Amino acid sequence: MYARLSRYRFRVEHQQRWVDNLRHLDAIRRSEVQEEPAGLALVAGLDGCRGAWFMVPEDDPDYEELIRAEEQRITEGVPSSYEQREVVFSLWDTHEQAMSVRERLGEQLAGLFQDVGLTFAGPPETEVFRVDGGRPS
Repeated sequence: MYARLSRYRFRVEHQQRWVDNLRHLDAIRRSEVQEEPAGLALVAGLDGCRGAWFMVPEDDPDYEELIRAEEQRITEGVPSSYEQREVVFSLWDTHEQAMSVRERLGEQLAGLFQDVGLTFAGPPETEVFRVDGGRPS
């Protein structure tokens, strides 16, 4: 089995869509909406994927705080300076499947993030490693 750790950086391009997306993600987190975040669902739907998860740093602000800050910027007419960071951890049957995620999802993923008001701030950073007996090797 192979693990893939991808780090993505995004810029907020459309503040209102971003705020609406934060509200939706918060509802998922609170279990008010029963669905996977769309980005994870895309990855998890690929052949060979055994699971995909967001990894959230402990010091990341919560959704309510982000929503308040973005709504304040919208009210004041100030562009967002927030840069979103996402880390996605996924497990794969083969090395080739883990390595080809970007090629298999490129256009769909970019479109998904545009729909929620984000654009890539740079190329993703990705590491793939083999997992044997529950330990990275």
